[in-house]
Amino acid sequence: MDYQFTHQDEVQVISLFRIISDLDNRAILDEVNRSLQNGCRSVVVDLGSLEYMDSTGLNLLLALWRHVRHFGVPLRLTEPQPAVKRLLEVTRLLPIFDFVPSVDAVLVERN
Repeated sequence: MDYQFTHQDEVQVISLFRIISDLDNRAILDEVNRSLQNGCRSVVVDLGSLEYMDSTGLNLLLALWRHVRHFGVPLRLTEPQPAVKRLLEVTRLLPIFDFVPSVDAVLVERN
């Protein structure tokens, strides 16, 4: 699997490991939607292990950003690898996302 979900203290964490597909995007969005409907209060996308991202990954991040905003829930990204951060800079998407140093930083904030 190229991604993994974990839930802790009303926080859903999505860890991305490799390039994902449009089918994966749909599955991720469906899982996030279920979590939001069940009371999730924060979504974190862990980009720490993702060394490369293409338009499919960008589409996922944008879809997540739009979707969680609709629910009034924050979307946070862990600090991305240099190539991923550069892609976000080049596409001028970097400023729309809230970055945190780690998943633990969000969990500590919640307590």
